[in-house]
Amino acid sequence: MSIHKPTDGTTAKSKSGKAGESKPAASPPPATGAVSDDALRGPDPHKKIAARKQLTGSEQSTGEAFVSAQGTSLRAPSGPAAPVSTGSIGKGPFRGSLDERQDAFTKAARKEGVSSASAEKLWRIGPGWNARDPVTGFHGEADRVTTMQRATDTVTAKRGTAVYVQADIHNLSGLNQARGGPATNDHVRAVAGIFADELGKLGGQVTLFRGNGGRMSATVTGRDVTAAEVDGAMTHAQTRVAAYAREHGLDTIPHPLGRTPGLGLEARATQIRSKDTVDRLEKDTSLTTAAAVKPDHAVPRAEPLALAEASRPGTPDTAFRNAMEVQRDAFNAECTRNRLSPPRAQKLWDEHSVGNQDPVTGLLHGSFRAPTVQSAIDHVRANPADHGVYVEMDVANLGGLNRALGKQGADDVFRFASKTVQEELAPLGGSLSMIRHGGDEFSAVLVGPKATAENVQDALGRARTRISAYTNDHGLSDIPHAKHPDDERQRGTGVHFGVAQLTARDSPTTVFDAADARVVLDKMHGGH
Repeated sequence: MSIHKPTDGTTAKSKSGKAGESKPAASPPPATGAVSDDALRGPDPHKKIAARKQLTGSEQSTGEAFVSAQGTSLRAPSGPAAPVSTGSIGKGPFRGSLDERQDAFTKAARKEGVSSASAEKLWRIGPGWNARDPVTGFHGEADRVTTMQRATDTVTAKRGTAVYVQADIHNLSGLNQARGGPATNDHVRAVAGIFADELGKLGGQVTLFRGNGGRMSATVTGRDVTAAEVDGAMTHAQTRVAAYAREHGLDTIPHPLGRTPGLGLEARATQIRSKDTVDRLEKDTSLTTAAAVKPDHAVPRAEPLALAEASRPGTPDTAFRNAMEVQRDAFNAECTRNRLSPPRAQKLWDEHSVGNQDPVTGLLHGSFRAPTVQSAIDHVRANPADHGVYVEMDVANLGGLNRALGKQGADDVFRFASKTVQEELAPLGGSLSMIRHGGDEFSAVLVGPKATAENVQDALGRARTRISAYTNDHGLSDIPHAKHPDDERQRGTGVHFGVAQLTARDSPTTVFDAADARVVLDKMHGGH
């Protein structure tokens, strides 16, 4: 079942409406000096759209909704409110991955002589600080796949039935442009609350997850829960979301890529079977419909980057520390207060901090992105000799790669692309932090004397050449687009780039706005 089917024949995608990715006929990009980077920054969507129109001659606007962690209320902007859920609904024997991880950490800390209260504090400072999405309260992506596997084990052992469901908030990018980041969080919380509430009415145990942008998912376990019941719950959720959109004037907000306007919801559920696989569950709940094709060549297996490679800590060039390093410092300080030796603190960290990196690429978890950019801005402000650059990157047609190669093959392409970018940026020195913050998106924060937009653009040009050669060599240039398989302009894959120089007057939001606008321009001019 798919909910909120656009009338123009397209299928909405979660946070950015990226279904409209295209490779238009090549045309020379506009002069960079046509408008300053400042015109692409800031919270005023009308100014940003005007600036992009000046650059491109089009009303095409940003393809990403930056959802800040600073939202304030469940429905309309009317006052403070907590996230909508702790990430779990209902009581019973099923234990999700996050619950098991916290239990294991607490047990290990207690064995080291730490009190229950101190163990809880260490969990919050260390492995648990980014375990939940701050906007919705749902579990983060780090525990989603493991929880799906646990649900499959439950069914295999005949301890009950289980269903997996994926959902996307339609036109989140349009919402962000129309209302701004904090208000967008309010509405995301409201839609997430409806999603959770309707699943909770089924009476089973619900474990909720927030992915990139508007993507949400859940496992529903119980004695007799069925996919048909979950589909029915999602139909009710769609009706409630539509009513909410009308009530708050969100039913007519434009889609930045010209697709169906308004805020909506789409979802698809599947029954979890005995000895099921995560690949099957994700494929059957995918909100894209393109048929798979077989590439000319299999792509080589690629291993995730080690965390030390994905996030290159401060070198003699710079004293900058990214958000993960700052988190580690706080954890170590709390361990010292509890009289834990450095080796014992190291053991606790190493064995329980799985959420710090994306398991596919080895890049830092997306929760580190905004605080790392803020730290970089603060560093540049305090250290004039150092520069800072933020790079937004988007793997084009990742859905098509999934259809053509399967999840493993698509992951290998993503790993190659991210490692190639890392290898080209690393020689610039300084501190390089690589972060995966969405299904098809990753980013880099570079701080140091050579971290200028010009130097970074040169490095990205070399990375693009290598990635293009890779896709050609492995028969990936003609893979149909997942949502537009008949559009030859959108075939293939590659990486779109958007570069923003960090300034002392920036905030993460202005930086993301500027970089995202550059990604849109790269797409419009056939960048990959």
